[in-house]
Amino acid sequence: SPFRQLDVLVQMELKKTILDRMIHLLSKGYVVPVISYISKCIDQQDTDISLIRHFVMEVLDMVAPPYTESFIEMFLPMIENETITGTLRNPDGSDVVSEFIAQCRAS
Repeated sequence: SPFRQLDVLVQMELKKTILDRMIHLLSKGYVVPVISYISKCIDQQDTDISLIRHFVMEVLDMVAPPYTESFIEMFLPMIENETITGTLRNPDGSDVVSEFIAQCRAS
């Protein structure tokens, strides 16, 4: 495919652009389809982890409690995945990832 012939950095930038469009869709209410798709990408391990981290951070920047039960059920496993968010957490829990997890557990 023509996509495979692109330079790796160009591919990553293109994928990030597509991901940003998906984040925009999520902000417009398409939460379940977007998070479902990203979950499949994680399960299939066919998406660079840096792109998944970008998605997670962008979503955390735009959401605020109270969270719906379905959102927590879909998004929390992504957030609790050490491979995805381990490098985004501080030992003292003063980061958006740890705060999100604490808010979900409190509800």
